[in-house]
Amino acid sequence: MSVYPITLAVLSYIAYWKLFEKAGEKGWKALIPYYNTYITAKLADCVALFVVQLILGIIVQLVVVGLYIKFVIWSILLAANEGNAQSSDEIFDFVGPFFGIQVGLMMFAVIAIVIAVIALIAINIVIRIKFVRCYSDEQVFPILAGVGSIPSLNVLFVVAITILGLEQKYTYQKPISMR
Repeated sequence: MSVYPITLAVLSYIAYWKLFEKAGEKGWKALIPYYNTYITAKLADCVALFVVQLILGIIVQLVVVGLYIKFVIWSILLAANEGNAQSSDEIFDFVGPFFGIQVGLMMFAVIAIVIAVIALIAINIVIRIKFVRCYSDEQVFPILAGVGSIPSLNVLFVVAITILGLEQKYTYQKPISMR
């Protein structure tokens, strides 16, 4: 196990703790998963985006579980029918007359999951950038806009919130829509 992810997690919790205190929230709220994301969205005036992100995440998890159950059922039925099939047509008789429709729906579900995950990442990035802007009116972190990959964005975001949390000159200012 690498020390790198643990270090990023600890830095994130410390930075969020400090940022929440600067915004008038209790620091311990930074330690609770999902609740800290809600507080971040609330401070950035993105609660609606947080709700969309939460619902979309739940839907993705339910679809993934449904696909997994379908594959397990097919595997069990295929294994049970393996020695009894006389031809290749009989191998797929166990799934019913709508095998093609089922496969098509499963492919659609996989594509929908990929699109939903991309949407979740985009929503998360928007919330994070709006949150960072609440602490600095100037373009302190323009590099966040031109990042090439999600892992590097996460590292740069942790660096950004650590600087904002530990530097005394950065204070929380409500977004214009909340003033």
